[in-house]
Amino acid sequence: MPSQHGFAVSFKTDLKTIRDVWDLFVSSTNLVAQVPGISWSISLEPIPKAIVEQGRKRGGNALGLDTPDFPAEGIVLLLLSATYSPTSTQRDVEKVQAAANQLRSSIVVKTKQNGVFHPYVDMNHADRNQDPIDSYGGLVNRLFLRATALKYDPLRVFQKLMPGGFKV
Repeated sequence: MPSQHGFAVSFKTDLKTIRDVWDLFVSSTNLVAQVPGISWSISLEPIPKAIVEQGRKRGGNALGLDTPDFPAEGIVLLLLSATYSPTSTQRDVEKVQAAANQLRSSIVVKTKQNGVFHPYVDMNHADRNQDPIDSYGGLVNRLFLRATALKYDPLRVFQKLMPGGFKV
């Protein structure tokens, strides 16, 4: 059974939204409080425009962030990390996953209501039911990623034989 869950959500840097998200997180703790050994935390990682501009100067990035419309205020990458005992019951696993899904949904709704939602989903922290590759820019960028994968792995060995993770 899994003993860890997480997700990633991004939004334009906005103090009101950070406070709103914090309130949603605090409220969510009640949903998992009875899970043995639970560690339920969020972290906020800023991605300032200066970083994106430096990437653009060096040839861009595969994450699709180096677009001209990247917000001047930058974005915040919000990450949930939920860890708990590997001996937890299936009911606990389901409870944690449901709480994580509910929290993520609430955060997405709130960031959209506040007009600051950003579609970027960090692959390293995405939940299995998120699609980070789809968030890496438009169709042109996704086609570039697929072409790169085919160039270096024409037989698609990695895509077929590597378990888990997100594949292009």
